[in-house]
Amino acid sequence: MDRRDLHRRYMGAAAAYQDHAKDCPRCTRYHPGPQCAVGTRLRESADRLQDTYLNTKGPK
Repeated sequence: MDRRDLHRRYMGAAAAYQDHAKDCPRCTRYHPGPQCAVGTRLRESADRLQDTYLNTKGPK
């Protein structure tokens, strides 16, 4: 997978989580308990894509 594509995908996943968190009271930074199921899925997806991106070597 192309590193630029990974970056685009991880930034898109992070934006999707942020958009969701704006309207979800359980997914804000200030909520002390667990996130909702949708927020958890979105955050985990963004985290996995970011980890993959950061562990992929770029062009030399």
